[in-house]
Amino acid sequence: MAVAVKKGVYIVAGKRTPFGKYGGLLRDVLAEDLFATAAKAALKAGDVPGDLVDTVNIGQISPISQSGLSPRHAALKTGIPADRPVLSMNRLSGSSFNAMLCSAQEILLGAAKISLAGGMETLS
Repeated sequence: MAVAVKKGVYIVAGKRTPFGKYGGLLRDVLAEDLFATAAKAALKAGDVPGDLVDTVNIGQISPISQSGLSPRHAALKTGIPADRPVLSMNRLSGSSFNAMLCSAQEILLGAAKISLAGGMETLS
């Protein structure tokens, strides 16, 4: 833990989208659009421009429910430059937490100074 504090791994902001119900108002909204909405708000709250983000890590349980490139599309819709790597992972309920761990590891290893992490899903 001392290394993380010295290195400066911090969560600067977090946002989420509302809960919906099956077949409800969010049924026609893509998971990547929900992610982009929350991610843009988090970046704004942390005063972090999208072009400063070095890496993106996204947990998603059902990637086949949308296009196969939903995490990449979500990052682009958030305003992250296309040349930044986007990692998608499926760890069931732990996917978003695993995404945060990957971002922390990238920062600790010097692969990123700023990393965006989160999860995206739409079960409507």
